Amino acid sequence: MNSDSTALLFLLLLLAAVLSIAWYSLRLGISPMPSSRKAKDAIAGFLPEHVEGEVYELGAGWGSLLGLLDRYPKVLAFELSPVVSLIARLRAPKNVVVLREDFFQHDLSDAGLVVCYLYPGAMARLKEKFEKELTKGCYVISNTFAVPGWEPVKVIMLDDWYRTKVYLYQGWGGRDKGTQGTQETQGTQGTEGTPPGTGDIDLKGIIQYHLCPSACPLSLVSLASLVSLASLCPLGRSLASLCPLRPFCPLFPLFHVVVHRIHVVERL
Repeated sequence: MNSDSTALLFLLLLLAAVLSIAWYSLRLGISPMPSSRKAKDAIAGFLPEHVEGEVYELGAGWGSLLGLLDRYPKVLAFELSPVVSLIARLRAPKNVVVLREDFFQHDLSDAGLVVCYLYPGAMARLKEKFEKELTKGCYVISNTFAVPGWEPVKVIMLDDWYRTKVYLYQGWGGRDKGTQGTQETQGTQGTEGTPPGTGDIDLKGIIQYHLCPSACPLSLVSLASLVSLASLCPLGRSLASLCPLRPFCPLFPLFHVVVHRIHVVERL
């Protein structure tokens, strides 16, 4: 197999992987985006030393947070995207089991700690699930997006350009320890509208989430990176030249930084 054939095969496999990630991102309403180093440091500071119950990460993505959870005997992490979950499995410590399952369909009543980095629509739907299934002593740690209507025990605003917040919650579960079934939390603020379910395309959530330089699968930055990578070999240069956006690739990262900065300021 000559170098051009190898390069073509590599590009086809890469394209298949990107399309798979893009499909699951549209299907789930979210794409995998790694947590920043500062966010991971903040989350590590929130992690309790001892947890009574199971430890869950909802939406493991590329597995960037799994290394923080190696202090616990067993961790269940959920990620539906095949390519992304494979990478998460490769990065996961021995105590972490990465499941290709929908965490909305999983019973969280045995949870002692839940860690997540999702998006507003998912957090709205999780609010209902948390209040029905979690015990009052369960810890919930969320990167960037708050649980609507909940008052956090502590919030850290990161010293980054986006003024990212990391939230720690406890005491908002709807069940006392040892009780069975589901029990609604009384007196909590409701969620307006109907939150999107898994499989729905939440365009607002996608836009909110992807206007960020590090959001890869559906962003123009990804396309720019793919075109740039293709240009490394002769055949790739020929294929990349067919992309009408190629002349503007160097501008994509700057565009995303500016637009995301505007979005964050409006959100605050």
